[in-house]
Amino acid sequence: MSHSSVPKVPCVTCDRNGMGIFKCEGCAQVFCRKHSTEHRDRLTHQLDELVIEHDALQKSIAEHNDEQNTYQQLLEKINTWERDAIAKIQRTANEARQQVNKLTNEKTEIVSMKLNDLAQRVRKARTDDDYVETDLEKWIKKLKGIKNEMITILGSITVVEDSKNALVPKISISSIQQPAKFEERFVECLGNVTIEDNGRSIAHSSSKRSDAYARAAGEYSHGKRRIRLIINKTASYVASFNVVSKSVRTLGLSPSNGCFPYGWRTDDSMNNPDIDRKTNPGQKDLRGETTLKLDLLIDCDNRKISYFNEHTKITRTMDVDINRCPFPWQLECHVHDVNDRIEILSSNLV
Repeated sequence: MSHSSVPKVPCVTCDRNGMGIFKCEGCAQVFCRKHSTEHRDRLTHQLDELVIEHDALQKSIAEHNDEQNTYQQLLEKINTWERDAIAKIQRTANEARQQVNKLTNEKTEIVSMKLNDLAQRVRKARTDDDYVETDLEKWIKKLKGIKNEMITILGSITVVEDSKNALVPKISISSIQQPAKFEERFVECLGNVTIEDNGRSIAHSSSKRSDAYARAAGEYSHGKRRIRLIINKTASYVASFNVVSKSVRTLGLSPSNGCFPYGWRTDDSMNNPDIDRKTNPGQKDLRGETTLKLDLLIDCDNRKISYFNEHTKITRTMDVDINRCPFPWQLECHVHDVNDRIEILSSNLV
């Protein structure tokens, strides 16, 4: 009795060098034990990226809501200014009306007194039958004067706007200068690493572990720059982010011509020639993490660099000796393991 043999299916990654023993139900491809694990790790990495994008979008929505609250507060300030301005104008207008009424009454009262005085003289002269032509001419002239004075009462009152003293200060809107953006990009590399996304990211490009380096285009000699990075890596092997002197033209973090790199490694050690003990065993921040979202601050004015870990909320600062790392500085990153990846999320002047 013969038995038919089952044909072996090669691993899609190894091709004919390894036998496939695990089939992925998602992509229907067959892998050997080693590449099955790597395939699963790759899926986990993609899921982590999805979670990060979700968190970033959620944060963006929260920031937008905060902006809306600020927007409403700004509008309320304008509304308050409007109400106060209207109330002040109304008070001033009422005071002006009262002044016009007071002046009109005072002038009318004066004219009325003059008219009454003339009437008494005329009545007495008539009662006493004591008047002549010249008296009549004088009284007629006096009456005409009183009449003209009565007509010109309102014309003698004027309303003048003082342009030098504004009743309501003019409202103005100003904008705080936001940090100017600059586009930091990776532009050169050494080893098994590729530059992707128009320079926004680098990725280890080999199926074997090896040291690889990439340097960004920015040159820093003054001011402050903030660069947001996301590092995706395995837990076993380190990656790093550093500043190096542009005068060192060969990529790689080994000292060259008396120049040294300054920065941090993902095992919590440092690239720092000024500190003998580079790792603090009791301090755990970057070590063991596979996804790191960091704000790197390059402060040329104070000759410092620092980073802020968005997950742990830890900030670390390092002094840079410009004799050992002369200006201008540039960003240089190191990756080692398969699928290691570093991405520049944003870059701003501070």
